[in-house]
Amino acid sequence: MKIFIFSLLGLFFGLPGLSHLALHGASTVLDTKSVYEQIQKFNEQFMPESFQVELTSLLIKSQLKNIPKEMVDFDKKPRLLLLFKRGRSPRLKVQHVNSFYVNFFSPYEKLISFSGLFLGVDRYNSYEKLHMFFIFKAKQQGDKFIISARERGALSGDYAEYVFSQSLKLISAKFYEAGILGAETHFFFKEENSKRYPYRITADIFEKGNLLDHTSSDEKESNTKLIINFKNYNFTDIEESNFDF
Repeated sequence: MKIFIFSLLGLFFGLPGLSHLALHGASTVLDTKSVYEQIQKFNEQFMPESFQVELTSLLIKSQLKNIPKEMVDFDKKPRLLLLFKRGRSPRLKVQHVNSFYVNFFSPYEKLISFSGLFLGVDRYNSYEKLHMFFIFKAKQQGDKFIISARERGALSGDYAEYVFSQSLKLISAKFYEAGILGAETHFFFKEENSKRYPYRITADIFEKGNLLDHTSSDEKESNTKLIINFKNYNFTDIEESNFDF
């Protein structure tokens, strides 16, 4: 599940509206508060008030199989749903199971809250709150922009690097532990009705900085590649009770 969470980190950092930030030579000067405020503004404008979406992958499927069959609704299959409502922390809920297993994935909700997916529109909706938890740095490398993020209190070698195009659309992210590359993710979006939604994330797993399986396909999940699909978006108002702990 660690790579599952890694794949979600920074998902909506790749947003337009930051082109006013100054470039100096080969490096990019980014004021983190300005970045936050631009992302927050975008999310407030384009993020729906609430929605739910199904998350699928072989890894998620294998985790769902750990739920005892007698705890699954008759003639149903458990599904993992991501629920979002503005001003609330996102929730992970399992559908079609006994109430005891509905929050089976809840240990990962806090990590999603700090992933950047709902930056500025969830319960942590101020730069001051964000700055309490993360340290950000930015640079330009060729025609790409790289933003590194490290959790406060973490070791200096434990950090993530988010790679953006010149238009500041998120391309990929690399995750390091003790300064060694552990995973690299790639993000795929679709745009419709003036909205921009993720529909797939792939993650390659490395060992000591080396790709474990050089033959893995972008279309096929394996022990060294995770593919997470976002399916069946439902842009409906979600009852407040779904966000109660």
